[in-house]
Amino acid sequence: MNRSLLRMLGFAALMSATLPAVAQGAAEAEIVAVTGKGERRATAQADWKPAAPQHRIGNGGFVRTRDLSQMAILLPDRTQLRLNQNSQMQIKTVADAAEWNQSVVKLNSGRAWSQARPPTAPAGTVAPAARLSMETPSATLSIRGTDWEVEIGSDGRTQLVVLSGEVDIANEQGALKVAAGEAATAEIGKAPVRLLLANPAERVQWVTAWQLQPRRW
Repeated sequence: MNRSLLRMLGFAALMSATLPAVAQGAAEAEIVAVTGKGERRATAQADWKPAAPQHRIGNGGFVRTRDLSQMAILLPDRTQLRLNQNSQMQIKTVADAAEWNQSVVKLNSGRAWSQARPPTAPAGTVAPAARLSMETPSATLSIRGTDWEVEIGSDGRTQLVVLSGEVDIANEQGALKVAAGEAATAEIGKAPVRLLLANPAERVQWVTAWQLQPRRW
């Protein structure tokens, strides 16, 4: 396995072990780390406020990072979301950890990485096809338990890289299932196109370079 990917997976495991627990049934996302300058607001009309660890983001809330800044967010089902610098995301719907619904986020700009667990449900119940859905200006991504990265271009173009698991990417023009080691792009008004990457883990070096700061929590 590629050494960069191994380092990234080890980093994700360390972060999972040190992240604070999110209360069962709390239908809110939690900011668990901020490096540099991060901001939040409850609605599109509200003013931006400084973001810090332990701040909660409810349905419809927004977060963003500024230059040379990053932010980590944890959902109730322990799905991790991480924003790179100059990124803005809306938390549209937060799934309750005790129920089998779906969280929906919208990445308006910038770059995000996530580690999501495959959906599972107790006997006698039906889990959703994906616990996390991400909307972008040019596509919708259905996350099925995976490590992945997505970047939004200045023209709304979406580029997806899947490191493990699989992600469905779709818009009105078409749909693709993207597997580990593959990538795809989607432009506004065009169907998604599959790409093959020689070393997809190289795209997420910004994740492995991020230093944990657990004492800030």
